[in-house]
Order: sequence, then structure tokens, then C-alpha cells
Amino acid sequence: MSSAARMPSSAAARRAHDRVVKTRLIACTRHRSMPPEISPTPQPSSIPATPAEVMTFCRTGWEGPLAELNERLRALFAVGRAGGREIIDMVAAHFGLTRAQLVGARGTSRVAQARHVAMYMCRRELGANAVALGRLFRRDHTSVIHACKKIAARIAENPAFAAEVAALAASWRERCT
Repeated sequence: MSSAARMPSSAAARRAHDRVVKTRLIACTRHRSMPPEISPTPQPSSIPATPAEVMTFCRTGWEGPLAELNERLRALFAVGRAGGREIIDMVAAHFGLTRAQLVGARGTSRVAQARHVAMYMCRRELGANAVALGRLFRRDHTSVIHACKKIAARIAENPAFAAEVAALAASWRERCT
């Protein structure tokens, strides 16, 4: 690792390093987007008091697409928080179980199969990661990964089971709209 890439060790040195980096970011942003009458290398006293993320992305032409992406992500995560519990309830009702049985520590193979289907559906329909689903189901993230692989393999080899999971997914999508 080069000496330029190392982080300073003291707090004062880190603050000085951050100021230098911030000044360089401002200079790059201004150089690309500001009119030529404004100096591309700002003086330390002329640093605007705006957040770094605003300075980095200002006047690049990406404001509209970034705002749209931000709204899509907000909507996705808003659905994801409430959606996991709703999928658990829907799968539990389909298999004739309760939510407590699905997320509980013990259970028969029937309960485990329903839990795996619920994990698979949360992963596929919500795009949730294994760690978040592990917390939701009170399991380790590797258990979620195993469950998703197991259900995917079973879907590939059993058309009746694939139709059952597809019907559950279709009813979930119907509820969301």
C-alpha cells in the first residue's frame, strides 16, 4: 500500500485530510460544470457550506434519473418491510399454519417446507437479502440461502410443486396491486 493511500492516524490529521479531499472534489465538480469565469480551484475560504453529496452530484445531468431511482428504492424498501410479514402470513394460511409456527425454533418437516417456501418467496418477490430474511425468520443467513436453493431445486424437478409456488406468487402479486 502506498503512503498516499494510508489514512492519517490522529483526529486532527484526519480532519485535515478530509478538508483536502473535499476541496479536490469541489474543484473537480466546479471545473466540469461551472462557467469559465469561476475559478476551478477554490480557495479554502470560498468552500460552500453544502453537504458533500450535493456537491458531488450537482449539475451533472443525472439529477432526474437519480431522483427517480431514489423514489423507486424508497418504494421497494417500504414494500419490503411490511411485505415479508404479509408473505409469511399468506404462506402460513396456505399450508394451514400460524406465523409463530413458521418463524419458531421447532417444527415438523411440513413446517420446515412451508418456512422454506416463505423464505424463497420473500427472496424472489421482495428481493430481500439473506441477512434481512434471516432476522425476519429468526434464522442464520446461511439457512435462508439453503432454503432458497432447496426450493429452487424442488421447483425444477417437480412441476406440481412449481405450479403451487407460482400460484402463491401470483396471489401475492395480485395483493400488491
